[in-house]
Amino acid sequence: MSQIEMRHLRTLVALRETGSLVEASERVFLTQSALSH
Repeated sequence: MSQIEMRHLRTLVALRETGSLVEASERVFLTQSALSH
């Protein structure tokens, strides 16, 4: 199993706080498509 990186944790926090893939992707400066993969 690969190690979890800080960027993954930031993404999870953004998803939890916003409840939205679109808003979370904007918060972590990724496209929605990149976030969902």
